[in-house]
Amino acid sequence: MKRHQILIFILSAISALGVISHFFPQDGVKVGGLTFKFASLKDVLGTEKEPEIDTPSPEEVLAMYNKAIADAQRETFERFFTTSPTRFYLPEDDYTFFDTVFTAFEKADSNAVRVVHYGDSQIEIDRVTHVIRDTLQKMFGGDGQGMLPARTYYTFSSAASTTDEGVRYMLFGNRYGGNRYGPYADFVRTSGPTRLTYRRSSSKTAKVRRFNQVTVLAGNSAGSGLSISCGDSTVSFPAGEDYVRAVFSVPDSSERVSVRLSAAADIYGVLMDNKTGVAVDNAAMRGCSGTIFTRMNSAQLERFYREQNVRLILLQYGGNMVPSIKNASQISKFCTSLRKQIRFIQSLAPDARLVFIGPSDMGRPGTYPAIPELVDSLRCMATSEGAAYWDIFGAMGGKNSMATWVNARPALAGSDHIHFTTRGAEKTGEMMMQSLKLYYEYYLWRKEFEE
Repeated sequence: MKRHQILIFILSAISALGVISHFFPQDGVKVGGLTFKFASLKDVLGTEKEPEIDTPSPEEVLAMYNKAIADAQRETFERFFTTSPTRFYLPEDDYTFFDTVFTAFEKADSNAVRVVHYGDSQIEIDRVTHVIRDTLQKMFGGDGQGMLPARTYYTFSSAASTTDEGVRYMLFGNRYGGNRYGPYADFVRTSGPTRLTYRRSSSKTAKVRRFNQVTVLAGNSAGSGLSISCGDSTVSFPAGEDYVRAVFSVPDSSERVSVRLSAAADIYGVLMDNKTGVAVDNAAMRGCSGTIFTRMNSAQLERFYREQNVRLILLQYGGNMVPSIKNASQISKFCTSLRKQIRFIQSLAPDARLVFIGPSDMGRPGTYPAIPELVDSLRCMATSEGAAYWDIFGAMGGKNSMATWVNARPALAGSDHIHFTTRGAEKTGEMMMQSLKLYYEYYLWRKEFEE
């Protein structure tokens, strides 16, 4: 058969099938018990319209992508906030607890902010505190070491000397009978005119060695009055005032300064800061358990917190109580006393956030039996009073972890199985600040994705 004949045959067959399909009943033809059906033209030709697909716009695709990323990031943040041993325990699990602090830090370039770190011997010689200071000043600006006492004193970054050592009085030690100890519960009473000299020491951190503002906190001068001088500037006060503040500007990047007092007085401290940025004070109290604040002069303390724009207060206590605690009743009594301290400080510094830093692991050969229950009780006490809690015990590894810190090379804790070495103190400070930085990242993340 020729090709044109084959084509005519195929076309004829298709036409015949089309005619049959058109006239054939849709329900088919019944023959006996069988029903015969024939495909319809729609089935053969496929003329039924395909359903339309709702294709998202490029903007909608991008929004869906961003939401997926945001959900994943939120999950990562919240996993850390609920499971990491280095997290902050927050009142009512409010992950926005630090927002007001971060907002103040971000504005520190125009309104300086102060952080005060109170603690026991674990923070002596600026240990732990210098890590907090260095981290915050790198993030938000600021220079200087903050408060230095009015006595011969050495830290990682500064050294102090005086022409009159005077007598040191401490609310947590050598008391004098009153309650005017200044904002650090520690002052030096000189016997006459005094010169204090502060100079750089061995710190490798340039920011902490320099400063452009010096503030002298003093009071209770003898004689007709008190004049405080720094460089070519002098500020005078009448006799009898229990708390005075003299502020001096010094050349930028100063690394040495002298302060002169014209008469015998109580010197609460000398603050060496920048006019902007974050300042961090170290207020170490050897042997203290943190139960002394309610015995401090509230007017002095409130004025200091207000004038210095104190927005974060760290209370690092508990270790000195561990060896003497034998039962739950003693733990409860200690927590009740600390609860009063937190309420007292909050009443004087309503714009500040409080963080209670609990005790580390302690004991040889193993953990003191009271520590786990004490840590749990301190955490519940602090968070129920609106303060955050940071758990050194958990962060360093929990029960029996002190031995591993002692045996580390280089050692992270001393042979007394109580105190950290300089390196160990730095490590605890770094863990806490890395955690705080994650809360700040969460703060920034929420500003981007939720506002």
